[in-house]
Amino acid sequence: MDGKLAFADFLSLVLPLDNSADRVETVKREIYPIHSTERLPEAVERNLTELLKREMEYNESVEAEKAKLVNLYDYRVEAAFKAVDKRQTRCLTFDSIYEFLLKMKVGAEKEDVIAFIRRVDCDLDRKISFTEFASSVSAKMPKSKLKPSYISPTASFKASMAKTK
Repeated sequence: MDGKLAFADFLSLVLPLDNSADRVETVKREIYPIHSTERLPEAVERNLTELLKREMEYNESVEAEKAKLVNLYDYRVEAAFKAVDKRQTRCLTFDSIYEFLLKMKVGAEKEDVIAFIRRVDCDLDRKISFTEFASSVSAKMPKSKLKPSYISPTASFKASMAKTK
C-alpha cells in the first residue's frame, strides 16, 4: 500500500454503497476543474469535512474495541470466527452474523450487518473469509503496545490539557 487513496476508494468512502441510484447520479455529474488554490462550495466542504471527521472518530473507537479484545487472555481469533460460523461454512454470511448477534442479544439492525460486511469484505463476494475476519478484528498496533493510555492518545491528551487549565 502506497498511502494514497484511489478515486474508486474515495467514492466508496463518500458515497452511499446501498443506494446505487444516488451513486450513479453523482458519478454522472459533469466534472469541473478546481485549481489547487480554489475551494469547493462551502456546503460541500462543510459536509465532506464532517464525513471525514466522523469516519476518523469511528475508526478510533473501533481500534479501541479491537485493543480491548486482543488483550483478553482467553481471546483467540479462530475461536471467535467459529463462534459466528455455526454452520461451519468457513465464511461468515449475513445470516451467520445476524444470527450470532441475535443469540448474543445485540439489537443490531440488518443495515448494520450489511455495513459491517461492506467494511470487511475485501474481495467483494459478500462473505467474510477467515483472513478478512482476522484482519478486521486485529488491532493495528502490536499487542504489547496496546495499553489504555496508548490506545487513545486523543483522550489522554484531552485529560492532560484539562488538568493544566
